[in-house]
Amino acid sequence: MNISKDKIAQTARYFCTALAATIVNVVARIGLSKFLPFGVSVVISYLIGHVVNYLLSATFAFRTGESNLSIMTFLKFSLVACGGLVVTFVVSALALR
Repeated sequence: MNISKDKIAQTARYFCTALAATIVNVVARIGLSKFLPFGVSVVISYLIGHVVNYLLSATFAFRTGESNLSIMTFLKFSLVACGGLVVTFVVSALALR
């Protein structure tokens, strides 16, 4: 198996951006839950984390010669994230029981 140094670096950058987005998500959820119902705060904080993840991933993790910041790439990224939102909401709701 021959994995290039560029792919390893890209993977490391992606994990760093995902970690940063996760931290933003958790901090936002904690802050929002002081003012909003738990379920609403979970959804809003997930969306905030999603936008942060997209911006960081497109800017730092998956750098190409052209801009990755476009409506089409955001929509594709968001389509995948919808599945994550469902999982996050269900797990959060079950954790409260």
